[in-house]
Amino acid sequence: MTDHKVIKGRWDGVVIFIWVLALATILLSVYQVSQFGYVEVRSVNQLGTVETQQRVNVMVVSVAIGQSIGAIVLGLLFSMIKSVYQEVIDLRFQNVKSQDKPASKGESHSSKAADAAKGRGITVGYVNDSSPLSGLVDSGHVIMLINSHEVTSVKQASDLLKSGENRVSFFDHTGHLLERPFEVRENQSIGIRTI
Repeated sequence: MTDHKVIKGRWDGVVIFIWVLALATILLSVYQVSQFGYVEVRSVNQLGTVETQQRVNVMVVSVAIGQSIGAIVLGLLFSMIKSVYQEVIDLRFQNVKSQDKPASKGESHSSKAADAAKGRGITVGYVNDSSPLSGLVDSGHVIMLINSHEVTSVKQASDLLKSGENRVSFFDHTGHLLERPFEVRENQSIGIRTI
């Protein structure tokens, strides 16, 4: 998965182009209002003479304001797309790097978690997608507690689950002890396998 050529700055040029286009649109709108924003209206006064009055051309001013706002919204939209794209790339490659990192000097992927656990708890080998712990714990993490009870087997961990909110304490890949809440449906199993 690390062979993919992903360009994190892929949207940079598009966003710059959109903002330059938005600036040009705003400047064009200002020019439109200055040139065509007023209209001369002729009317006959009470004395019977023709008078000329300058009034705001509502249509031109409305179009100028609308296209300026539209250009700004388009710029913001593309900026958000760029930001989301870069966040996804960061998260994806952070996960890929942690999964694809080669073991060094005989250490396994979960060695820091296992070292921190000091032989206690259960080391996760696989997390089923339907597991209530899916997205919380990962392969190599060491589950220490379920609902404040120390766990020694998958069956015991499953027996400790209750419907509704539960808590899990586990060592992650870096050896940090984390505690997280998770929801369990009625009769849902823990859905993990150990190494």
